[in-house]
Amino acid sequence: MPIDNRKKSYYEFGKSMKYYSISKWIYEVINIILNFFIIIGLVFVLIAYIDPYNFNYSTFEIIIIIYTIAVVIIIILFLITASISFIFFIYYLVRLYHSSEHDENGSLKKSYILEIVSIVLSIILPITVEFLSLILDLFIPGYNYSFIIPDVYGIIYDMSLNSLIISISIFILRIILGYIPRILKAIAQKNLRKWTDDLFEFPQSPKERERLEHSIIKGTQSMKIGQMLGIFRIVRVFGKIMYNIGLGTAGKGLMKSFEEDIYTKYVNSNYPTIPQQNNTAVEDDIPRFCAYCGYVLIPNSKFCGKCGKSF
Repeated sequence: MPIDNRKKSYYEFGKSMKYYSISKWIYEVINIILNFFIIIGLVFVLIAYIDPYNFNYSTFEIIIIIYTIAVVIIIILFLITASISFIFFIYYLVRLYHSSEHDENGSLKKSYILEIVSIVLSIILPITVEFLSLILDLFIPGYNYSFIIPDVYGIIYDMSLNSLIISISIFILRIILGYIPRILKAIAQKNLRKWTDDLFEFPQSPKERERLEHSIIKGTQSMKIGQMLGIFRIVRVFGKIMYNIGLGTAGKGLMKSFEEDIYTKYVNSNYPTIPQQNNTAVEDDIPRFCAYCGYVLIPNSKFCGKCGKSF
């Protein structure tokens, strides 16, 4: 049945969202730990640089060995979790594509296309910017005068006006083009949120409808807001948190709402099957009166006691 295929697709889509959310949480935790260890390393280097005479280098050597081992282990865990998260993201996109085949309004299809386009642009645009920077640096002639720019360490850089204009232009271009994939992902989440409104074509009991609305709609709404916050760097961390929370909530809601036991009731009520004929003789099916003479029959008898007709 079409509804059964749709139910399975939406259930698998919810499962992919749940697993992708879990992998992202683990990845983010490992990422935080890695950054924490990097900061600790920079602090030790800074301490040794500020007060090199009173710094205990013998103790520092032991610490640096332990620190290096810990950092290597964390980097390995980081690479593993990043790979797992990427695999579950691909799984999420595959299930999104299969679910879009059952969406008549096309919201999921738009979301899938925007997700793919944002991935492609996030790869192509940085390469394009760097290539453009190289072309401008090689083929645009510089001016005859230059700017003297002091560095924080007192070193003087002689930068031509041409190089300065190119650097500023590429910097602005990199910022602008960096926002495009994030904006597309935000629009993709907006279409995903719109798709959840169509799920109410499967009305269940008020309790199940409330669960559907709370889990799926609130989850996708959180995903949409999180992706919109992710556009702006200053609140990007909060955007990631909201997106991950919404991703897991919506995934669990889809899995619970499209379980077999819930939608079996809907299928049976809207697509009733023809009952199979039971050929086994049951005591209640045997007539109590003879069909030929009307004589009262003995229970479980196969012949009429008056006319002798068989049944």
